[in-house]
Amino acid sequence: MSANLAAHAAAGAVFDFYGTLAPGTSVDERDEARAAVAQTLGCDPVAFAAAIRASFGERARGRTGDPLATMRWLAARCGVEISADDAQRAYNTRLEVERAFMRPRPEAVEVLSTLNAAGLKIGVLSDCTHELPHCWLELPFAPFVDAAVFSVETGKRKPDPAMYAEVCARIGAEPSDCLYVGDGGSNELTGAKAAGFRAIQLRGPEFAGAHTYDAEAGWDGEIITDLREIYPAVGLAPPPPVSRGIPRVTRQPTPPRR
Repeated sequence: MSANLAAHAAAGAVFDFYGTLAPGTSVDERDEARAAVAQTLGCDPVAFAAAIRASFGERARGRTGDPLATMRWLAARCGVEISADDAQRAYNTRLEVERAFMRPRPEAVEVLSTLNAAGLKIGVLSDCTHELPHCWLELPFAPFVDAAVFSVETGKRKPDPAMYAEVCARIGAEPSDCLYVGDGGSNELTGAKAAGFRAIQLRGPEFAGAHTYDAEAGWDGEIITDLREIYPAVGLAPPPPVSRGIPRVTRQPTPPRR
């Protein structure tokens, strides 16, 4: 774990979702999932993956319409015309594959539960497409989160100041009284710091190989490698050290010869 964070009288904590509460994923993992949707649509998988990547900003702001309209829009970008039934099947496939990317980071639910029990207001702020709000209430994070703000519903993306103001308004806390924790996608840390948060970057084990849109460049602020490292920053006892090396083998002493 990295160095202990300084204590901070925080009233709330706001978390990014992808790459933070849920672990980051590689380009190959994403493209494999996109290929399943492309097959349902009858699109070339390479062209579909390119269309997905190029259009994230539009889709994450909700500018391509509702989920089924978005499927039709993506298919059209690949030169394929689809029916309403095709769009529904494609969206069902996308929901199925995207759920795999919403699995919790190992310590995430524990951290949210601990902060919730300690009385902190908890927010989630995510640049995302329709799938995350669709699935949100079935995810294990949801019971511990006071408010979740999704870009596809607000029409804005981080680091737009309005996104940070919105999540603070919903949890009922000032930015200066809150931590913001994220992997750095969407230049979110710079945006959070400018909005008045104490911004902390999470660099989990998968950080170096994870695909991120608009990744934060040259972040020189606070960094953690495990979400539990924020406990001291909110006045909670630090977690026990986590061993990331090879466990030592304890050998029994050899009995003396007789």
